[in-house]
Amino acid sequence: MTFDLSILDGFVVNTSDVKKYSIYVDNGRIVKISKSRYKAEKKIDASDHLVMPGFVDLHVHLRDGEEKRKEDFYSGTRAAARGGYTTVADMPNHAPAITNRKLLIENMERAKKAIVDVKFYGAITDDNVNTFNEMDDLTIGHKAYVDAPSTGGISLSYENLFKALFSLRKMLVLHCEDKATIESAKEKYKEEVDPRVHCKIRPPDAEVTSVREVLKNLISCGLTDTHVHFTHISTYQAAKCVRKAKMYGFNVTWDSTSHYLLLNEDYMKQRGTIVKMNPPLRKEEIRKELFNAFLSDPFPVHGSDHAPHETSEKQKDMWHAPSGMPMLDHGVNVASHIIEQYNVHPSFIVKAFSYNPSRLLGLKDRGIIALGRLADLVIFNPETKEKIVPEILETKARECSPFLDWEMGKTAYTIYRGNILVEDGKIII
Repeated sequence: MTFDLSILDGFVVNTSDVKKYSIYVDNGRIVKISKSRYKAEKKIDASDHLVMPGFVDLHVHLRDGEEKRKEDFYSGTRAAARGGYTTVADMPNHAPAITNRKLLIENMERAKKAIVDVKFYGAITDDNVNTFNEMDDLTIGHKAYVDAPSTGGISLSYENLFKALFSLRKMLVLHCEDKATIESAKEKYKEEVDPRVHCKIRPPDAEVTSVREVLKNLISCGLTDTHVHFTHISTYQAAKCVRKAKMYGFNVTWDSTSHYLLLNEDYMKQRGTIVKMNPPLRKEEIRKELFNAFLSDPFPVHGSDHAPHETSEKQKDMWHAPSGMPMLDHGVNVASHIIEQYNVHPSFIVKAFSYNPSRLLGLKDRGIIALGRLADLVIFNPETKEKIVPEILETKARECSPFLDWEMGKTAYTIYRGNILVEDGKIII
């Protein structure tokens, strides 16, 4: 028998081990894992490389529609493939926001130009709290901005959040920042123009207060089975609250992003509003606490929160520049950096970037290298570096990468359904 593709002599990484094997692919699936050699139409020499399940990103903003000048499903998924992502989940704060079935179907139609798998969220807002379930059969979950001003102008009050929780049938992803805390800080610091004032007007207390409020009401209602996921957590205190609720039997999870794990607010001295985001970057001691909590969590989840904007927008002053950064190009860059700079075992990367996000999204056919699973794979050697410059990036927001001029490990191959999308850091389709 001749297989479609062989990946030879790589260090195959799963959630608990690394073993040297060859992988054989047929019809988009992994059909053999062996130390023996077999014939294949195409061959990849993976010796000295890590072979991981393709990364799964549960949090991206692909912008397509009225804001396609910033990103679209084609450019965004090219960036994803370059970064080692083979599945991405698109957030609903498009323009217009995805708040009903008609808008969702239109968004799914635009996504047909994507080059990796795209899943979809629907938004829950104060205006659709009674009807959001009409999108259930087409989505992997819902997204809400709890009592917080958001990009896209969608928000859900605490009162309506708990109304939604009782009718929720899928995972709810929450952006938690307390509006009252933010508004008070804005008034206090309204005369400041330094970009770092953004860190003051959305302080750690805004996140922690909101997370605690959600958990308090979830617990008081006894909704142990309702799955609430707290996204882009930026403080150890908030992560600790979620972990404690989980210990008491509540179905709650959390993720963090590369921004909060690797960067601190001093970085705004160098890059200004380019690295403005919500929540903002934190002080170094908070970053370290969060990173340690991430590494020690029994269910670590990484999301990119890819949120591209035009360069001209990001160069505005602190009060007018939009929040968010392009991150999909940097999946392997970040994974390599964590492995090398923090001496993290590669199996942790599989848990945080592939396996656990797949479980959260209910995607049992990926996230691990095993017989019968989808042949979605990423191959890289953390010691093989590239310099991050705009020209190598696939996102439309390439000038706004937070990692410009960094030297980071690069993608050797990204394989989607058995097809090679990326070779030596470059899209080849």
